[in-house]
This record gives sequence, C-alpha cells and structure tokens, in this order.
Amino acid sequence: MKLRLLHLSTMVRYLFIAFALLALTTGLKADPLPVKVTFRQSLLIRGTFVAQFRNQGDKGLVLHVEFDRPDASARKTFTLLVPANGLKEVGHNQGWNVKSGDQLSIASEGFDDVQCHIP
Repeated sequence: MKLRLLHLSTMVRYLFIAFALLALTTGLKADPLPVKVTFRQSLLIRGTFVAQFRNQGDKGLVLHVEFDRPDASARKTFTLLVPANGLKEVGHNQGWNVKSGDQLSIASEGFDDVQCHIP
C-alpha cells in the first residue's frame, strides 16, 4: 500500500512541476495586441472624446477595456467584441465620457496588455 501512495505522490509532484513550467513559459512571451487606439472629438459633449479601437488582425478579438479617472475616483470596464479589421468605439453613448487625463488599460487573451494615458 505504501508503495502505491509514494508513487502517486511522485506523479503529483511531476504534474505540478510540469503545469508550473507550462504556466511560466506561456506567460513570458505574448504577441503584441493587433489593435490601434485613436481618439476623436465627441460630437455630443464638448471637451470629451470617443475612443476608437481598430482591430488590425485577421481574427475577431474580445477586448477587456478599463477606463480610469484617477482625479475623480471613477472607473468603468467594457468588453468589446471587435471583428477582424473592424472598429468599435467607446464614448458618451456607451456610458463613458472619455476625457483628457483618463488612464486606459486593454487586455485580450493571448496578447500583451496595453496601457496608455489620454493626453
């Protein structure tokens, strides 16, 4: 009985090491996010912008976008489904008035995260 338990615990250790190595190697190098972010003046509210997320890849992307306004302690997150070579916008109509000074974070599975400061 003890021989089987020892063998099982050794297998569990090897599996743990294998999964840990796999997690480390997959997290080390991700592809750059194929999204170009631009900002245009809002047509609805003076002094605000609309953020444009253009997918420059040939596959659709799920973007997890977070806007943060540090001076007002405000934060909002969006999940955007951007088709291949497509465009999605976030602005007043989507529930966030993009302003100068906002922080923007973008994440998508399999790609490097992107952070930027809106000038």
